[in-house]
Amino acid sequence: MIIKDIIRNLDEYALANPPATGKDIDRCNNQMTKINAPRLPVDFVAFLQICNGMQYNGMQIFGSKQNEIIHFTAQNRIYYERFDEINDLIFFGQIDDDLYTYNAQTQKYQARDICSFDIWDEYNSFSEFFSKEMMKWLA
Repeated sequence: MIIKDIIRNLDEYALANPPATGKDIDRCNNQMTKINAPRLPVDFVAFLQICNGMQYNGMQIFGSKQNEIIHFTAQNRIYYERFDEINDLIFFGQIDDDLYTYNAQTQKYQARDICSFDIWDEYNSFSEFFSKEMMKWLA
């Protein structure tokens, strides 16, 4: 299932923001650079251009703007200030006790334990991550 179809099929309880603009993406990348974090991966940018952050059934995918959805760079700033060993990770979402990260070194999307950072699941693309993680919560 592609991202647009999944978002379209979510019920009225989903909160999905309008698409990000090029200016939104540039601002987000500039803010990530300021905290020495990697730039946003191309396939995650493609998601933001469809839906600039969302919440559904406890799952949050961070957006590039401060609004109802957790702000992407604000959340990353918290982790980068707290932990020195995470300089290859981008934190882009969460659900319950899991964090969603992108590892710039391995170029993998990951579901991790929020306390230990242990990896539960790993995906080759944002589309693969999104469809498989969302299907867990849509079933």
